[in-house]
Amino acid sequence: IKLMPRYHGFYTNRAEHLMRVGELEAALADCEKALELNPRYVVAFSARAAIRSLGGDLAGSEADFARALELEPSDADTWLERGRVRAPATTSNIGPGFDAFGLALSLENEATFEPAERWEVLIAGEGAGGLPTDHTNLIARACALGLEAWKAPMKARITCVNRIPLGRGLGSSAAAIVTGLAGAAALSGREPGRDEILELALTLEPHPDNLAACLWGSFTIAAPPHVVTLPW
Repeated sequence: IKLMPRYHGFYTNRAEHLMRVGELEAALADCEKALELNPRYVVAFSARAAIRSLGGDLAGSEADFARALELEPSDADTWLERGRVRAPATTSNIGPGFDAFGLALSLENEATFEPAERWEVLIAGEGAGGLPTDHTNLIARACALGLEAWKAPMKARITCVNRIPLGRGLGSSAAAIVTGLAGAAALSGREPGRDEILELALTLEPHPDNLAACLWGSFTIAAPPHVVTLPW
């Protein structure tokens, strides 16, 4: 950058590195500089979209992805490979329904999946700096399980915005598992039913109450393979 301060590509390269180490404000500043130098630089829009998503600015992220596609429509297939997943918080063990009754709540985690050469998990919000960022992360493990089941050998880069508190009885593990499996379905091009996802999810978490509520929403009564939903 010191040698060629007017070359926009150097700034996006540095922005992606800064994003990986969690310096989101500095990464955004580099994207802004790249776009100042080249207002039609698609790579800068896509990098800024990922950074904004990681920081929780989902509207800004969507706007940047849309602008990138507007500038270079031929990249549509690339962007369609991204899978965006939302999974709600849940509560369970309600009244007499131990391990059976579950209720989906309005709080949600979000994650974006894209093919990658190695497993990588970027986390903003709950668990940032504490949860694993490699293949041992629960979302990555669930995604790998789904990709194996659906015969789609690949790895993924997963960008997470976590809002569900950890270890507080709000189904953060269930949300992670459902997110990973849904991301695997998107990456593999499969459209599995909720029953199929639940069957896989139960190999990672044997209690169906939170999982069913996360998958079906509303109030659920789960006794696999049967799940009943009730209006709430």
